[in-house]
Amino acid sequence: MRRWLGACGGLVALGCSLHLGRAAAPVELRFEAEVVSTPADGWLRDQDRPDKWCLWTTEPEAAKKRSGAQTLKTPVVVEDRARPEDGAPVLRAHCTGIPAGQWDVELPAVVRLLAISLDGRTWRPYRGGPLARGLRIDQGTFDLWVDDRYAWPDHPGPAYFDCVILRRVGD
Repeated sequence: MRRWLGACGGLVALGCSLHLGRAAAPVELRFEAEVVSTPADGWLRDQDRPDKWCLWTTEPEAAKKRSGAQTLKTPVVVEDRARPEDGAPVLRAHCTGIPAGQWDVELPAVVRLLAISLDGRTWRPYRGGPLARGLRIDQGTFDLWVDDRYAWPDHPGPAYFDCVILRRVGD
């Protein structure tokens, strides 16, 4: 009996090592906005201007609030802008290296409204929460356009584009 258990135990261990040896797709991917977004000249480091994003690195307790301890913030938007070209430049976030599958997409810590587009043409206001649910990604990339087009009327100020989070679902 002991000899049989030893042989079976070896098979179980071999089976486990083969299973564990396969690379599992990550459950969550995080892309820092300032790393995946262009144009890079669309923002200035720690400078607020009405026509540029600010890469804010001096926020108090940023490490507790922001991924990577910094964030891209919009200029203050007092009223909605008629066109994406008004205000700061539109940023295109190009996320790569994504394993094929279904993903939920979210931008955390937005605070106020951002303008979001999944095609670079059709815009909608976004305040946080799920941006896309069960989005099928097969080619390894996800693109998103972000702008400072919309105002938060009750509390004007900047919105924040910190990172893009993809969480694997299904499959």
